Amino acid sequence: MEVAALYLRHQDKVLLLHRQDHKAEGNCWGVPGGKLKRGESPLQGVIREVKEETGYECSPDSLKFIICAVKPGYLWLGGKALVKYGIYLGHPRAGVSNGSHAR
Repeated sequence: MEVAALYLRHQDKVLLLHRQDHKAEGNCWGVPGGKLKRGESPLQGVIREVKEETGYECSPDSLKFIICAVKPGYLWLGGKALVKYGIYLGHPRAGVSNGSHAR
């Protein structure tokens, strides 16, 4: 399974999202991101996830790839899988969306 996440930085702050209680890893804070769709690159996936979760649009040019890591032991469908993480650092594009539905 491949996952991409973005540390979305604005001025001196980093955006964190609060997961709903009934979701996996509920009642936790984390950065926007999620599982990649079939055929999707980590860059495409992180841009899509940030837009879906926050309303912000990020330009590919504004994102900096930080690291790719593999984490064993993720429980998925009753088994263990390796999760490949693509981590990015970026900024929202000015004037595209105010992210008003993100709380």
